[in-house]
Amino acid sequence: MREGFPQFCAEFLRFQLTTVRPQLVVTLGPEAADGMAELNGTTSSRIAGEMTIGDLDTYVLSMSHPYGDFNFDDARLKRDADVLSQAWSDAMRIRSSRER
Repeated sequence: MREGFPQFCAEFLRFQLTTVRPQLVVTLGPEAADGMAELNGTTSSRIAGEMTIGDLDTYVLSMSHPYGDFNFDDARLKRDADVLSQAWSDAMRIRSSRER
C-alpha cells in the first residue's frame, strides 16, 4: 500500500469511482494503471478488462500517457483510437448483459 499523498489519492479515487460508478475507466500511463491494479487488489495492471473495486464492476482500459503520443506514428495513433473504441463497445456490451 502506498503511503502519504499517493494513499490519499487512492482513497479519493475509490470514493469517486463508487460515487460516479463509471462504465469505463481509462488510465493514462503506467503509474495510473498500477494504481488501478492496487485498488483492485492485484499487483499487475492489465491492458483492458473487467475490474471490481468494492461493489463497483467496471471496465478498465490502460493506455499510454499523452506525453508519449508525440513520438507515435499515425499507425500507432490509429491503433490506440481503435483500442479505445473497442473498449467502449466492450463496456457497453457488458453493461447490457448485466441489465438483463
